[in-house]
Amino acid sequence: MWGRVEEALHTMLTDMSDEPALFCRDAPPVFNDGKGEGVDSALEDIQYKGDKLFVGRVFKNKADCKIKLAIHAINQKFHFMTSQSTPKFMVLKCISKTCPWRVYAVKVDTADHFQVRQANQKHTSTFCWHQERAPCCRDSKNPTISISYWKAWRAREVAMELSLGSIAGSYALLPAYIGLLQQTNPGSLCFTEHVDDPDGAMRFKYQFIAYGASVKGYKHIRKVVVIDAFAIVDSENDDAWEWFFRHLSAFILDTIELVFISDRHASIYTGLRKVYTEAHHAACTVHLWRNIRHLYKPQTLAGLKSAAARAYHVDEFNKKFLEIQRVNPGCAAYLVDIGFSHWTRVHSKEENFESAMSMAVRPISDFEFQVQISSGECFTINLVEGTCSCNEFQSLNIPCAHAVAAATPLGISIDTFVDVAYYEETIRHSYAERVYPIPSVSGKSSVGSTSGTRGDLNPPFARRPPERPKIIRILSRGEFKRPRRKSTRKCSRCCHTGHNKASCKNAI
Repeated sequence: MWGRVEEALHTMLTDMSDEPALFCRDAPPVFNDGKGEGVDSALEDIQYKGDKLFVGRVFKNKADCKIKLAIHAINQKFHFMTSQSTPKFMVLKCISKTCPWRVYAVKVDTADHFQVRQANQKHTSTFCWHQERAPCCRDSKNPTISISYWKAWRAREVAMELSLGSIAGSYALLPAYIGLLQQTNPGSLCFTEHVDDPDGAMRFKYQFIAYGASVKGYKHIRKVVVIDAFAIVDSENDDAWEWFFRHLSAFILDTIELVFISDRHASIYTGLRKVYTEAHHAACTVHLWRNIRHLYKPQTLAGLKSAAARAYHVDEFNKKFLEIQRVNPGCAAYLVDIGFSHWTRVHSKEENFESAMSMAVRPISDFEFQVQISSGECFTINLVEGTCSCNEFQSLNIPCAHAVAAATPLGISIDTFVDVAYYEETIRHSYAERVYPIPSVSGKSSVGSTSGTRGDLNPPFARRPPERPKIIRILSRGEFKRPRRKSTRKCSRCCHTGHNKASCKNAI
């Protein structure tokens, strides 16, 4: 029986739930009729011999002494703590620093009996409440109640749920929300993935949303997709990314002209290899810049990498990359392992219209020319095919300086060589569609949706992570927080800086 009591006491002292605890938590408990489980049934088994606490009272052992004192504290509605404890004695005090309540008990014989030798049972307040690192007594004249941080946090969560609704209620409204979204924004693609519980209930897993305006506008833009996904998944894993790309392929078709740009997350690479077999994949230079800044020294390597990645001409790229190799061979090997085709656009550096006019142009055929720049280097341009040996013309679909030099003597407008994706009319068509707001969700959708649900949708099983919830975005590797600009204080009285009106001592 005493083993059950000790186990129940340990459960009470370590319980972090919002249920009432005995004497080491936020509020005094109220026990039921003793027919429950756990603590209630264990306490009922104790042979209670009265509530009086006096000097000379003998307890069966140390554990019995603490149990009886706990029951005494419950009935008297206060909390205490163990100030000192050894196998031969223990000192118990009220958890309020200002309350004089104190009990001193010692071991009296080899039979492990404990006896109360000193007892000051006076309290400075009617109730004593527990709070970490704060006074824990509540005066009868002062209605303020001190509670622990976690109890305040849980109260805040309950208040937010009462005000904004529960998580389960929000997930239950998701099918109706998807139906209204598709009704107000025709052409939108919405897919919901769920798992079935053994009892037949559905639990949310993934959600994909593509607004009709984005789907219709995609056909007018260049076929470059920067992956900053708008999807709700459990984590960034292979299954989640593959599921996302499967539904993305419903309106972004797999073609050789398509290019994906993303960070170097392994699951993104796996998903693209399975779904988009024809499209190209390139690494985001911003993420690569952050990785180099984080992994290699000195920090100038990141700038050299950016210059090499944006270089238009092969010689310029080789020059920057040899500089990277000289400064840090490990960083150069890292970039080689990634693959030059994955993060560079080997082009010549940009030159303006004025410099194009100083180039020497020699015709090869009607629309093919050789252009020589001031350094003596020559480039071959084909205006019909829209190519230049510098690779800038065909990569950007915008005439390079060499193409401008070749086309100007012929009287051909430079705008005719610019790809239609850059035209103002094309850009207007890309953003011509509208995204309409969704009306209030009542719980049932009046239209059929393609979300894939057939009933109430329950929230997913999620284990709350330890520690306090994060409220600030976690920075990526290599990303740094920009310092805030300090505002300059200006006096409204004398209009000088460095002080305000209250501390102004200048004469007006």
